[in-house]
Amino acid sequence: MELRDHQGLTAEEFLKSYDAGKFERPSVTVDTAIFTITGDDEVNQRNLSNRELQVLLIKRGGHPFLGQWALPGGFVNPAEDIDQAAVRELKEETNLDCSYMEQLYTWGEVNRDPRTRVISISYLALLDSTKFDIQAGDDAADAKWYTVKDTVLKKKKL
Repeated sequence: MELRDHQGLTAEEFLKSYDAGKFERPSVTVDTAIFTITGDDEVNQRNLSNRELQVLLIKRGGHPFLGQWALPGGFVNPAEDIDQAAVRELKEETNLDCSYMEQLYTWGEVNRDPRTRVISISYLALLDSTKFDIQAGDDAADAKWYTVKDTVLKKKKL
């Protein structure tokens, strides 16, 4: 016995009549937060490590946000898995081939992208930067490692 919904349709009948254009489709992008740790195990005179945390950023070569630094990433193709899109976009924009990344967070604020409704899935990886040759490509004008620093922007006494 086939299951039927409240309109009396089987799953096959429902799918034949389904109108995918009934709902507006948002675009989906992937962004990759790629980190590395640089320096050595030696400590300086203040007994602090020489190691630094760095993040890989690309300089946007096109609109929107032309010339601004951003995480590598881009749009997911219609027939592409999101994990594959993250690997592909990272390779296209930085020449970095990273097949293992952890999904971090999904960003979905309605007006976060001036082009259209975009839902972005972010990925995270920690790599040894000495094993890769970073080169800007695709729509990235430049690609560089930037040191992450903890800076106090404002202190407030309670």
